Amino acid sequence: MKYVLKGVPIDLPLVLMNGAMMYDLQSDRVLSYEQIPPYAAGEVLRIFEKHCIKAFAYSVDGGVMTAFYESLEQPQHMNFYNERLNNYNKRFVKADSLFDINKSGIIYLTTLYRRCALEDAYREISKVSGIGCVFYKDIYSADLWYLEIFSDHASKRLGALKLKHDYGFDKIVAFGDSENDIPLFEASDVKLAVKNACPELKCRADCIIGSNSEDGVAAYLEKLFC
Repeated sequence: MKYVLKGVPIDLPLVLMNGAMMYDLQSDRVLSYEQIPPYAAGEVLRIFEKHCIKAFAYSVDGGVMTAFYESLEQPQHMNFYNERLNNYNKRFVKADSLFDINKSGIIYLTTLYRRCALEDAYREISKVSGIGCVFYKDIYSADLWYLEIFSDHASKRLGALKLKHDYGFDKIVAFGDSENDIPLFEASDVKLAVKNACPELKCRADCIIGSNSEDGVAAYLEKLFC
């Protein structure tokens, strides 16, 4: 994360993993997190196993945010791994079984496949108590969909509102591109979607700005503050 945001003076906590974690960029430290109830994480993992789905499980290991995985045989999982390792310096650890990771607690589960490979699992997972989940198309690929699972006490909406309250801000200005940004928009006073955002988010936006490839967010902030 520091590599991507190098040179940007951010002294506020970051809200990560759909609001499941608060992270301090300056000290490289996890401040707080909402853990998926172990019974719920176990049920999700059993559903994944039933449908032959491999996933990444995020946990705090020795005070460090760590992504555990069983296999990188799927090309999209290898790409996910490489991008986050090389661009964000994320920590990844191979595990014999994600069920073992659940013994110490899982904060967030995510995977990506074609829609048809995830739909049945998503329907079953959405019925598990104690979790929130989002299932949406990856706008940066032709045919891949994300399935993300987290505690039902966590959301981007709640994370943003906590920052607003704790730091006494008057309003929230939000930028987004995917369906998992809808809860963030619900908490925001000004909602900005990039040009390449999904239609479900664009229809909720106050304004459409330049796309990610055009540095739309940076251009908007530069115009606002420079």
